[in-house]
Amino acid sequence: MHYQSTVENVNPYIGPTADIDISGRWRGIMQSKRDFLEKGTNPRLSPYVRDEIANSWIRSQSYNLTPESMGTAPTISPHELNSIFEQNKELIDIAFPLLDSFKPLLTESGYMVSLVDGNGIVLYRNGNTKMVDRYGNTIDPGVIWNEATIGTCAHVLSIRHKKPISLLGPENFPAYFQNDITSTAPLFDSDGKVIAVLILLQKLGDDPWDSDLHNLQYLTLGWVTSLAMEIKTQLNLKLSNSLFKSTNTALQTAIKMMTEGMVIVSREGLIQHINSPAAQIFNCNTNEAIGRNIMEFLVKNDALAEALRQLKMIHNIEVEVLNDYGTQGYTFSIQPLPADSSGSSGGVVKIVDTEKAKNMVSSSSGAKLDFDFQSIKGASTKMLRTKSLAQRFARSPANILLIGESGTGKELFAQAIHNEYRPSGPFIVLNCAAIPKNLIESELFGYDSGAFTGAKKNGSPGKIELAEGGTLFLDEIGDMPIEIQAVLLRVLENKQVMRIGGSKYRAVDFRMVAATNKDLATLVQSGQFRQDLYYRLSVLRVDIPPLRQRDSDVLSLAEFFIQKYNWRSKLPKLSHETKIKLMEYTWPGNVRQLENAIIYALNVSEDELILPEHLPDEIIHNKNHPASLSLNPIELSKENNLNEAELRDVVSLKEAEKIVVQNALAKSGNNICIAAELLGLSKSTLYRKLKLLGIDE
Repeated sequence: MHYQSTVENVNPYIGPTADIDISGRWRGIMQSKRDFLEKGTNPRLSPYVRDEIANSWIRSQSYNLTPESMGTAPTISPHELNSIFEQNKELIDIAFPLLDSFKPLLTESGYMVSLVDGNGIVLYRNGNTKMVDRYGNTIDPGVIWNEATIGTCAHVLSIRHKKPISLLGPENFPAYFQNDITSTAPLFDSDGKVIAVLILLQKLGDDPWDSDLHNLQYLTLGWVTSLAMEIKTQLNLKLSNSLFKSTNTALQTAIKMMTEGMVIVSREGLIQHINSPAAQIFNCNTNEAIGRNIMEFLVKNDALAEALRQLKMIHNIEVEVLNDYGTQGYTFSIQPLPADSSGSSGGVVKIVDTEKAKNMVSSSSGAKLDFDFQSIKGASTKMLRTKSLAQRFARSPANILLIGESGTGKELFAQAIHNEYRPSGPFIVLNCAAIPKNLIESELFGYDSGAFTGAKKNGSPGKIELAEGGTLFLDEIGDMPIEIQAVLLRVLENKQVMRIGGSKYRAVDFRMVAATNKDLATLVQSGQFRQDLYYRLSVLRVDIPPLRQRDSDVLSLAEFFIQKYNWRSKLPKLSHETKIKLMEYTWPGNVRQLENAIIYALNVSEDELILPEHLPDEIIHNKNHPASLSLNPIELSKENNLNEAELRDVVSLKEAEKIVVQNALAKSGNNICIAAELLGLSKSTLYRKLKLLGIDE
């Protein structure tokens, strides 16, 4: 019998919706399906749903199926299944070993493959363990997978339309496939009847529209079609040597299509197959690498060598690869291969750039950014109050406005807010003052193809889209052009964004944190900032105190920066006089200026003691006004407009003296030596005054 495999006119995606991006198309399909199931809306009217899929949905519903019906699909008896195996013996003898040979590759790349006969009865399934476990017994051999039992699926359409098909998750009727790409290719007998269908599934995760869907869809369809052609060839030739050759060719093609480095090696480490990304990592071409030992390209790594000798499975060990510039770090994973007929064995080595691997782990595990509320330094009363308020606000989904002078740590608070509320999502930053006015719109909202001269061919998402599921931090929002403020306001109100040059809105889900060092209320009065946007932003407002109002934090921050930036064997100390200088200074540049001053002092000082002369000139000469020991421990009321002379009229001399001493203690962080220096007293005199005034040390 002669077997056929049809691959002509393969067009699983290009069609009436070719002008719609895949991410938007995915969401459009989901909504169309929901409207069909819940409201009875005709899916044929949707621009997102292809006719053959819409018709299949309608037929599926006519069979009284629901998206959950797949879990109750019927199963034939073992006797009936054996009978089908006998009827398809030639197919099974060729297909099963071929598919088995791809198990390591399927396991490593996260795919699952299945084979059904022309009636949709499952004959075979194999691949990534997590995927196989996820489907459980719903995909066991003998389960009936056809349109009448589970509804619309890629293989159902392949049987009906006699061509390869690839479906995005929500195009399938069963809920089991809602986050998968499913691609299928039919096999025919000499009369053109479908005798079997190969199915390749890949799970994309909880946010599948964030994947490179266009390339993945064609990759899976190309792969499954190639496998179908391979089976057809083996069925026709019936030659074992052709089986080996074709499998080898298919395997090489598959690893060449992968973006990560992929190498097949023998137990001794000899390279048998290598794809282009791996060859580039090894700084050679593929032909030069074949036959060489993989260890020649690496810094000696006993763990990797031992894993190869023992054919032991390992995941993500860090390995240094030699190149013309020295070495570069990568992560290696090894999947052992079963021994062939000659007894030879080896393994599949996957190579990923270390930084990329870390980003992947960070993305999947929701790794935090550098700062949370505990890591923001400061124990002064004002700072503790500010952190507490910001942490309470962070637990709300509402937008937050951070107000503070330059250098007070607004981005640190933004990161902490993000890590409190949406730690697993992206944290996207846009500095409104750092981008030219004519570029900020495209940076924020993105643009479609052809939106302007120099635009990327496929367009580009903006910061708002990139912040999906996470936080958008708009720094220096007071510098945002007023015409763009109106568009931003619409996005915040409607949770939809339209790219420049685009014609449709995209739903977005993000939390915005804005920051500024300007008085937005004044900008509103002068017409430089929209009043409606100001009111929307300032519902939850956090005022970050300047360093001059955090007296007790100055020395603790200085000590922290010394520990952070010290490179010496012993940790330098601040001299008593240096502490006085730091306490007297008003820090117009706030924490950032203090940090820079400590870095400067560490580089200027040559011993283990930082003296005043090691500080920057503006601090040594104190060009700013010295910090005041006000008679009032709380800032003077602007409404009463009291000055210190008037205050003396309403308090006794003893009370005034007590206030001054308390302020000196607060400014010095309760350091008696520094407080005495600030007051111009000796330590013993200060101790006596503390006792006399009834102040606890």
